[in-house]
Amino acid sequence: MAKKASCTDPQFLACNPESCGDGQNINFPFYIQNKQEPSCGYPGFSLSCNNKGKPVLKLSNNEYIIHEIYYQNQSLRVSNAAIFGKSTSCIPQIQNMSLADDRFRLPSSRASLFLLYNCNSTMLSNDSELLNYKVDCFGENGTFSTLAMLDDDPLLGPASDKCETGAVVPVDVYRGENVGSERMPLLERGFVLNWIASNCSSCEESGGKCGFDNATYHFKCFCPDRPHSWACNSGNGNMGRKLIIGEELGLRGTGNRVEEQIARKMTLASLWCIQTDPSNRPPMSRVVQMLQGSLESLPIPPRPTLSSPPRPPRGSISDSSSAAVIIHDL
Repeated sequence: MAKKASCTDPQFLACNPESCGDGQNINFPFYIQNKQEPSCGYPGFSLSCNNKGKPVLKLSNNEYIIHEIYYQNQSLRVSNAAIFGKSTSCIPQIQNMSLADDRFRLPSSRASLFLLYNCNSTMLSNDSELLNYKVDCFGENGTFSTLAMLDDDPLLGPASDKCETGAVVPVDVYRGENVGSERMPLLERGFVLNWIASNCSSCEESGGKCGFDNATYHFKCFCPDRPHSWACNSGNGNMGRKLIIGEELGLRGTGNRVEEQIARKMTLASLWCIQTDPSNRPPMSRVVQMLQGSLESLPIPPRPTLSSPPRPPRGSISDSSSAAVIIHDL
């Protein structure tokens, strides 16, 4: 007996996790250029691999080594590629960090390190306090020096007057924390960035692989059968109807999970209120409970029928036409 041929969607097969070689699995919203299709990631989240097998993220004109990606809370730890791996006795000249779009954000509670270059060594020699911030670098002469200071340091203003140029680097310390003189290890440890992209959890939980349709500029869930708007068909009737509420009404993909859940609850409550059988319609007090409770506790309404329930005798108060609503399973 011949086996039935199975066909798996090529986009589902293409979006497997990849690595640069350091053991980190790169998944949505990130994708590695020349290793993964752009449709497997979110716009602006492309990565490259350096010669040491580390993933690299480019922001503006700077490259950042990715040390770890925290998919659960949508954040990652990075450090400037110009700093990473350098000698601990030298801080190279780097450019300011620029976050030109809203895809990546810095936590507001973190501090910044000011790197002040071409500082007048003669003027510094007359200020014993500022000499504690001096960082000796290879190739510097006796005329100029480099200083490294946190953004809340009261001596930052006087120090900047003695230096020609500077750069601001985020660091993973809280303002007011004493970091001593170990500035280079602090820079190599890097800092945390938060990202904003479509949430992938519903797609992954349904067995799909997250991706993006660049033609329509919408999130896609690549499933074995075909791409879906947000999640694959689970094979469960109730779950299928629950997913279609969000998928066909366009309630997912906005990136705001709270608003999406509110919209889902309002839709489910509305479907209960328009049941063709009046006995299934909840009282207003129950509707309020539905909207105030969790989405997971909200039951799926029965599948409506194509025909209305038996009409009461003519003249009855409840004599009215009932609308029929069809919810398709995925």
